[in-house]
Amino acid sequence: MRGYREFVVRQLIPWIIDFNSIVIVGDVLAYDWILFCDLFENALNVPKNINYIPLDLATMFSMNGLNPDIDREEYAGTLGKIKHVALHDARVIQACYQKIARQ
Repeated sequence: MRGYREFVVRQLIPWIIDFNSIVIVGDVLAYDWILFCDLFENALNVPKNINYIPLDLATMFSMNGLNPDIDREEYAGTLGKIKHVALHDARVIQACYQKIARQ
């Protein structure tokens, strides 16, 4: 979604509040979490149903004995898809998280 921050937040909030509890899982989360919190002006304004402790996929790889620089698409088995499109990237992160969680 593109637009000014206020527009993006107005579009995002109705979708977010449909969920009871949300845990954010990001890849190299130091960048993503800051930008996500900035959507709401700061971390204290993030909707309450979003857990304030996000999970970092690179750390999860490392803690499971995997190279944190591993090819995410290869690990997730999602090769051949469009790369660096937000929805695809989110699905790759989700697939990686689910695979690690099953180990």
